[in-house]
Amino acid sequence: MTNTDLIRFQQDLGRDAALRAEFESLAEDLATWSVWARSKGYDLSPDDLADLNEEISDDDLDEVAGGWSSSDPPPPPPGGGG
Repeated sequence: MTNTDLIRFQQDLGRDAALRAEFESLAEDLATWSVWARSKGYDLSPDDLADLNEEISDDDLDEVAGGWSSSDPPPPPPGGGG
């Protein structure tokens, strides 16, 4: 099942540290997550959020956001001199 709000929610969690911190502060309860997500403009049911029941790691968020972590080598400098 593809849910565009779930995809947008995951991407936003990866980009917005305040949103992620607020989400992580919630009780690990699908109904609570759903009510909170709806209050933030995401149309997500508890079933939609079931795959988020496990804690989202920084590596997972980096993949969603397209970022890199401090354990990765730094990107090459502009101009490819790396």
